[in-house]
Amino acid sequence: MQFSPRLFLEIESEALCRRLSLDLATTQTIEFNVGDGRFRVFVSVPCKKRIVTLECLHGEGELNASLVFRIGNWSSANYILLPSAVYDGNRVSIVAPNGSYPPRLPDGYMNLTPPQLTGTIQHLAPQGGGQLDMTSAEGAFPGLGFYSEAKQESVWLLTPQANEAGNYGYSIIEDGDVLKVRITSPVHRAVRQIGCNTFVTANDAPLAYRPGTIATFEFALHDERCCTLEHFFQQARELRNTAVPSGAFPNLLPYSEATRLVRDRLEADNWFEEYGYYSTITKTDLKGICRNSSHQWQLGWVGGIMKTEYLLREGEPQYRSRIYREWDTLFTKAQCESGFFLTTAFHDCFFPDWPPQPDEPLAPWALVRKNADALAFLARQLLWLKLHDEPIQPQWLDGFRKCADAFVHLWEKHGQFGYLIAPATGELLVGGGVGGASAITGLALASELLHEPKYLETAIASAYYYAENYLQEKGNVYGGVGDALQATDSESAYALLEALVAVWEYTHDESLLALACAGADYLSTWIVSYDYRFPPESTFGKLDMHTAGTVYANIQNRHSAPGFCSASGDALFKLYRATGRAEYGRLAREVVHALPQFLSRPGRVIYGMEVVGMSERVNIGDWEGASQVGEIGNAPCACWPEVALLLARVHLPGVYARPDTREILCFDHLEAKWDGDTLQITNPTDYLAEATLLVEDGEAARQPLLTTAYEHFRKIEIPSHGTVAI
Repeated sequence: MQFSPRLFLEIESEALCRRLSLDLATTQTIEFNVGDGRFRVFVSVPCKKRIVTLECLHGEGELNASLVFRIGNWSSANYILLPSAVYDGNRVSIVAPNGSYPPRLPDGYMNLTPPQLTGTIQHLAPQGGGQLDMTSAEGAFPGLGFYSEAKQESVWLLTPQANEAGNYGYSIIEDGDVLKVRITSPVHRAVRQIGCNTFVTANDAPLAYRPGTIATFEFALHDERCCTLEHFFQQARELRNTAVPSGAFPNLLPYSEATRLVRDRLEADNWFEEYGYYSTITKTDLKGICRNSSHQWQLGWVGGIMKTEYLLREGEPQYRSRIYREWDTLFTKAQCESGFFLTTAFHDCFFPDWPPQPDEPLAPWALVRKNADALAFLARQLLWLKLHDEPIQPQWLDGFRKCADAFVHLWEKHGQFGYLIAPATGELLVGGGVGGASAITGLALASELLHEPKYLETAIASAYYYAENYLQEKGNVYGGVGDALQATDSESAYALLEALVAVWEYTHDESLLALACAGADYLSTWIVSYDYRFPPESTFGKLDMHTAGTVYANIQNRHSAPGFCSASGDALFKLYRATGRAEYGRLAREVVHALPQFLSRPGRVIYGMEVVGMSERVNIGDWEGASQVGEIGNAPCACWPEVALLLARVHLPGVYARPDTREILCFDHLEAKWDGDTLQITNPTDYLAEATLLVEDGEAARQPLLTTAYEHFRKIEIPSHGTVAI
């Protein structure tokens, strides 16, 4: 093992410090004094893990205890990962001041090849040096990974979520050619995050000790040969449940009932007849907590044109005219001569991402991700109309073609889709990042819809570019978030995975499928792998909420969330079908099955929410304060997780079964098992389940479903607490 970390136990108490060197390989017991206190440390070495137990034998007082792993011959070129919180050491360029939300670029900023630009986040210096202070609750799974390309080696330090003193603290201190990794109990940070971009002195409470007080440090060290960043993230996926058990996935509410509740609420509380669109924010929230919001409607990212895909497929027929009305509004009021769309609206006024302020000119820039989302989601919906021989208005196709051409022009001129564009002119203002990845999917679909080869050619070239430059070379995918600048994010990672799978579906290029597997491994580091132990008095504690399958959005906003931001998760399912690798199907199932439990609904209202609505907050860490762990914090409004829920309903089957391998995946809140050649499906919930089913063998699984997956699903009804045999 070339990294060869050395282990020390450090005790700090009343300005006194004691350091003990510990042997990683053998069992040992040491007694020692710190001031007036006497302590015993016992090191045990059970299979594949280490346990260091600190016990007070005599004295009373307060202390901070930590295990320190010292790695010499360190290089800042090495990669540091704390899943969902730190990627490549977060060596970013800070361009917005502490406390600003959302962080914004300086007025007039333009750069087509910028460094990674973020607001104030925890980070190491780009050239080396600095300190990171986190907790075990801030990662998708608790632990840290280190990769050296030069040494062809990785080291993983994994812990449980907590011990008897609560969560562990993680500190990473980079000082020249030495890296110190400090595991603290209780949590002992120099600074802590409050809100999105504010950092203050932590003032974490020390451990109060008296005879019999115990602090237990449990960890596992895995040192591995590791040749590439792709291999490193494959290891991350394989190790994500090594130190913490897999989560439970209770069956509470069938997807048919969950989506019916949200659909009815959308029609009643999100449709604005006077403006001709479904708002991103409910009318109720606009009158209350979001009354000052200027983002009543958004094109992509968190809503807009996305939710109409579900409504087109499963909405009430009498409301179909609303969908078409929104499209008319989109193409007549929001589309610019360039082909790109204005991305936000308040009432009937459309503008780029930021509305005009008093005495200020209109900021020209818009997040490219929103137009990319529009291209992809419009393509799916127009293809659905074509499949069902529904009429397509010429202005819809013409407007769609203009948007596709705008992305082709952007690619041909700059070799990237960039980060911020000026919709009015089509000009690229700020480059870098993977925020335009969903345009790759949109262009691939456009090639089918419009029978235009250049769209698929651009999709292929851009898919390879983004996968090779950001996934393989950097191990850092970013640029798709509207409120976090270019903070590393899961949304871009999912969009890139979806793009790679989509282009493979049209080309059957196996190298794209291999890149998609690498993308899925990277994406797994954003998906919470275990069930956090919420305080029993918290809302989530009382409701017995399970966090496994929730997803962190980015490294700035330190909460997990239900689902991928405005995406169903079906790219993971498609990858499983294409490769036969069950681990990707299980990842999809984790995310999709977790969604309905976060729907506030009659009989199970989540404190602070409307009766029917889904908040984005799953507060595992204390970024909004210790009192907000297990609460929805400062986001008690219905928002984009509802879109993820609706899309999952029409993109994935409720139950997927393979007779040849006997595999079963229940994405819906159902149970299924094989009884000979018969598939038995049980509904353990208190509601009728109008479920969907896909049964196929391996040969059929290799055939892409493209945009017609829903038409391949069999519809079945399962009564409450009943069973059907298929």
